[in-house]
Amino acid sequence: LKDYFEDDAIHQFSTDLETKKFIKAKAQPNMILSIDETWKKPSDYVAAQVKKYRRRFTTARKKLK
Repeated sequence: LKDYFEDDAIHQFSTDLETKKFIKAKAQPNMILSIDETWKKPSDYVAAQVKKYRRRFTTARKKLK
């Protein structure tokens, strides 16, 4: 289990998780993407990026095809 905020309900079960050998580990900060209301489809998101990242996306997408 990862990427839960400190106030998420999952923490109510920490004793149960420890019993099942789960451990709490430090992780990198959460990466949260705010979704712009104008993004109705994936291409809207891509179009909103600066040229550098649009190009990277396009290149990666072509490699998948």
